[in-house]
Amino acid sequence: MKKKHVTDTGAPAQTNIFITHLDEVEAFLRKDADTHMPPGSAANRALQIDAIGRTRDFLTGALAPVHDAYHNLRNRFAVLSRLAEIQQTMVMDAELFMPADEASHRQDQLTTLGTVGNLLIADPQVERWLNESGQNEAALAAGDRCNLQLMRRLWVHDTSLTPEMAGELSRLTCEGENLHTEFRKDGDWSKIKDWYAHAVDLMRSVGEIKKNRLGMSSAYEALMDTFS
Repeated sequence: MKKKHVTDTGAPAQTNIFITHLDEVEAFLRKDADTHMPPGSAANRALQIDAIGRTRDFLTGALAPVHDAYHNLRNRFAVLSRLAEIQQTMVMDAELFMPADEASHRQDQLTTLGTVGNLLIADPQVERWLNESGQNEAALAAGDRCNLQLMRRLWVHDTSLTPEMAGELSRLTCEGENLHTEFRKDGDWSKIKDWYAHAVDLMRSVGEIKKNRLGMSSAYEALMDTFS
């Protein structure tokens, strides 16, 4: 019997949902390229679509590293960077162009992008590549040594969170933009006090987790390090 691929979330059904959302995101990117994409962006859009394909391959166990540790890291973090770009594009599209009745599903898509991004960076291979690259750091060019430090820093921050937390952070960003667009005309922000309460509670949790992971004195300091 053929063995099913199971992600770190523990459920093949969840993987299927992720892949369905990734298919929808790819369709959005292709449609957006014909409608709203700025001129001169075709090459980068192709890289974004390629990143979606690589993420699908990762979820199905078909993404095979083919280079040395450092170049595998570069490839993995390039995918993560493209996924972040895609999230920014989709949040902006939700604010400017997307019909209001599609907001809930767009938030689901953003949740998936945040979740699978966490799975990609928390993949045990990434830690092995970081360690191996660190052992061979002297052989790297100065720019590559700097990149390695930045990749490790991002890895420490992002792997301190669970995939569920990472997905919820992505969803909140999209939902918050949608709510801001809806209520900014009358300026009555009390209407979204529940969203603010949940967002603040989540960031407090994130700050505490990162404080402990980074060995810092306060959650505030840990959160500031995220943005520095």
